[in-house]
Amino acid sequence: MCIRDRYQRRVRGPDNMPPRGFRFADTVTISRPRTNCTSKVDGTKDRPDAEWRAQLTEVQYQVLRLKDTDPRGFTAAKGGFDDHYDVGEYHCAGCETLLYTSRMKFDCGCGWPGFWDCVPGAVREHSDADGRRVEILCTACNGHLGHVFRGEGFDNPPPNERHCVNSTSLVFIKTEDSDSPGEDAASTELTSQTQTSDCGG
Repeated sequence: MCIRDRYQRRVRGPDNMPPRGFRFADTVTISRPRTNCTSKVDGTKDRPDAEWRAQLTEVQYQVLRLKDTDPRGFTAAKGGFDDHYDVGEYHCAGCETLLYTSRMKFDCGCGWPGFWDCVPGAVREHSDADGRRVEILCTACNGHLGHVFRGEGFDNPPPNERHCVNSTSLVFIKTEDSDSPGEDAASTELTSQTQTSDCGG
């Protein structure tokens, strides 16, 4: 039984009809997981395609602008960040915006760098073209980062997400300690997003 059926059984009158003017989609919302990702489009650091082609390497352009994917197991020995755990910050390789810090990184075992959180508002999410996954992008320049997954049961602090990010989309800046900008904010500024349910089944 879907949410609509359960709800309407409670609100329908003796004649099995909902109250006058009742609209399910207007009154029932389902909370999405609390997250520091945003759904708002920014793009203040985006550029014309010709400029991206001139700035980025061919591999960076393929991943950041054309949404290509790094090979699995792109380790530090190969120039990647899958098994990289130095203390510091991970910035967007396209526009240098701070996206993640080393305290957010964990060994997720998927073959790509994994982060359980992001700097608040720095990462934008939206439904992928395949209709199954949720793509993540740099909010500032719209560069493709990878995908975010939730509810996988990792033993991390909230929001306990798995940002599966391409190493090519990142540049690492080493710092003396892990108290980088966005660290404390990421643990306290979780936002609660809501969406209207139409109970499609």
